[in-house]
Amino acid sequence: MIKAICLSALFFLTAMTLAIDASADAGAVKAQQVKFVKDYLSAMQTKNRAAAMKLLHPTLRACVTSRTRPFFDYLVTQQMDGFPSGSYSNLDIGPVKPKSEPSLWNYVPAKSFPYPVMPTYDIEIGFGNDTATLFSDLLEVAPSGASWYWVTACPNTAGMQFMRAMQAQAAAQKANARKLAALVHEPLLSQIKKLIAAHDKFGAAQAYQKAKGGDLATAAAVVDAIESP
Repeated sequence: MIKAICLSALFFLTAMTLAIDASADAGAVKAQQVKFVKDYLSAMQTKNRAAAMKLLHPTLRACVTSRTRPFFDYLVTQQMDGFPSGSYSNLDIGPVKPKSEPSLWNYVPAKSFPYPVMPTYDIEIGFGNDTATLFSDLLEVAPSGASWYWVTACPNTAGMQFMRAMQAQAAAQKANARKLAALVHEPLLSQIKKLIAAHDKFGAAQAYQKAKGGDLATAAAVVDAIESP
């Protein structure tokens, strides 16, 4: 009986030790991820492209060549564009869902944009106030050693061709949006600018769409053109 009690106590103490160790490990991982977020915010808010590139996973940085450089330059530019200043209002960090695919594959062909390193965690950084999130940035990350890094695709030749075609299409859409923005007059123009100033670009796009018609994507592009002529 005494032996059984001793074994039970030993099992309990071992389980408690493992639980404490696991909790400590989880805390260390969270701290490393939060450090990545701080470094990422610093790079985005100071427009430091070199610092942003250093946040890419080491395996992914090896993919940055003269052929793929335009993709990574575009990626960093897109992330920096319109990135808010100040501190974030909410931060969500969690493991990727089982069997989930990278978010980029929702928009581009997976075979043309393979991932050298698959993401293991998602990090969502939100900026807003007590009533609404006004800006949200979703990042996919993975560890290397004791640090965490940003992961994305390494486009192959077909991927780079796809990207150039999308850039050409986007340039044509922006040119059309600028033409449409020049045709926006009062009182609609003041209404849209007021909504932009209130960080309600969705509302501004809806106001344009209600007045001028067309699809919401075109309306959003016109609002962007009005915001940044």
